[in-house]
Amino acid sequence: MFTFADCELDPDRYELRRGGDVVHVEPQVFAVLLLLVRRHDRVVRQAEMLDSVWGTRCVSVSTLTSRVKAARRAIGDDGTGQRMIRTVRGVGYRFVAPIHEHADREATGSLPQDIRFCRGHDGVRIALARLGTGPVLVKAANWMTHLGFDVDSPFWRHWLAGLSTGHTLVRYDARGCGLSSWEVEHLGFEEWVRDLELVADALDLRRFPLVGLSHGGAVAVGYAARHPERVSHLVLVGACARGATAAAATAVQRWPPLDELPRRTTSPRNTLLYRRALAAVDVRRAAAEVGCPTLVLHSRGDRVVPLECGAELAASIPDSRLVPLPGSSHLPREDEAAWPVLLSTLRAFLDDDARAGRHPQPASLARRRGLSSARGPHARVWDRRAGGRHGT
Repeated sequence: MFTFADCELDPDRYELRRGGDVVHVEPQVFAVLLLLVRRHDRVVRQAEMLDSVWGTRCVSVSTLTSRVKAARRAIGDDGTGQRMIRTVRGVGYRFVAPIHEHADREATGSLPQDIRFCRGHDGVRIALARLGTGPVLVKAANWMTHLGFDVDSPFWRHWLAGLSTGHTLVRYDARGCGLSSWEVEHLGFEEWVRDLELVADALDLRRFPLVGLSHGGAVAVGYAARHPERVSHLVLVGACARGATAAAATAVQRWPPLDELPRRTTSPRNTLLYRRALAAVDVRRAAAEVGCPTLVLHSRGDRVVPLECGAELAASIPDSRLVPLPGSSHLPREDEAAWPVLLSTLRAFLDDDARAGRHPQPASLARRRGLSSARGPHARVWDRRAGGRHGT
């Protein structure tokens, strides 16, 4: 982590804090700032910045200028004073404020993960991560996630630790939030399913169990219906088949434990677009076409998505069973009675697959060098780790 003036720049969490408060910055702005901070010992030329942040994309110098301006504003600098980011006219920029680099004690307990980026046919960048070892388990994206922050989030960390125990958990940020592109032209159900298709193609996943939490459940159902040859098992937690997911998104955002998540993970504009898109979701017809064994887990007193919605979804899927969980939490916390019940039921469900001799795809990706051999019509993938190349 880097500290300067009253700011903390945390590459592991993809987070900028100023005066102790998190400052929202677009991914490209964060990438520009991090590049300048890391190379503060010299002038970073414009061409080098364009190549590091945008790669082979054709981007004008004015775009770079606007990102530098936004970076200055985020750290309390400006183009007149240039106390921290100095312009070397006609050449590039240099970070001139005193910097201290040190390990973040809070982050030392973070779950180790590998973050990569891929790009869809519409140019949208999707951030994906792998966590744990073992057979692959894929989690469909839901709203208000951030690959860099969630491993330390009190709300998400136990989910990631639980799902990655005995598995290589593959997850990704939905378009419009986290480390994926925020500036998106289209945001809706079709795009969400295509983004899951992109991730599966990018990692060359042939057959795997799929998990969907909350409104991510509808995306998982849509994908499983379209790709029965790929999904071995389907697990849905707090999910529903239609428009109630929009109410869920609104209610979840008001939860006290999630106060930080909206401003850390997305923009107000994208939140509004997401709610509108959720209101139009209806996967009842798709649910009837799901052919794999399906486990539906739902809290009996769920205050966000009523149990009846989970029952309706389970009834729509031919080979499914509904397991009511104790408590009233939409997505159970680690200290709640529902959590060990959820984990044990989920693991038993997936272990049935192994006992029957139907093994999901092994996590062979660790033996491959990056993602350069990705297949599929949607995928263009860069073998870049977190803190490397970023795009829009």
